Amino acid sequence: MKIPKLKKRWIACITICAIIVGFATTVGILVSDVNREISGPVVTENESGTTGTMFIVFRPGISSFPQDILDKFVAGAISRNWRIDLTPVSKLTPTNVSMYQLIVLLAPVYGGKPAPQMQAYLSSVNFLGKPVVVMLTSGGENPGAEAAMRNGTTAANGVVLVLASYKTIGTADNMALAYALGANQSLIDAI
Repeated sequence: MKIPKLKKRWIACITICAIIVGFATTVGILVSDVNREISGPVVTENESGTTGTMFIVFRPGISSFPQDILDKFVAGAISRNWRIDLTPVSKLTPTNVSMYQLIVLLAPVYGGKPAPQMQAYLSSVNFLGKPVVVMLTSGGENPGAEAAMRNGTTAANGVVLVLASYKTIGTADNMALAYALGANQSLIDAI
């Protein structure tokens, strides 16, 4: 059976419209998820750690990649006997960091920028000259996001000890690198 040209055009038009609506809906969902406030309590890991106390502020990502990087970093830090307090970044994230020897910030990168919640946190906290480890997760190179985190941390009176970027490509290597960073002697030496 042969379909008339006009009917083919209508089918093509409807198909294209459906694709556009589907794409716009997906983008809308992702943007709202990126901007959504996620708060939670401060959770302590390795409560009896004797090396020092580390405060980790993180932003969960759209994928599990940032959480996987965080989990490996925490495992490495626990292997060095750190006491770790961690919490998702939100308006409720503590800004009094005086009791911590090391601050760790982990943020996914969206649109070439660190998660907006992390940027807001950096404008509200004073790191009191403490060493800060900055970790970013992304799908590619992000020199603008790295500069924004470095500048924001410095403006918050933090001393950037390490700035590490983890890309979704090479995930297995990134997991090993995140663990090694958590277990790195230079973190202990910095306190």
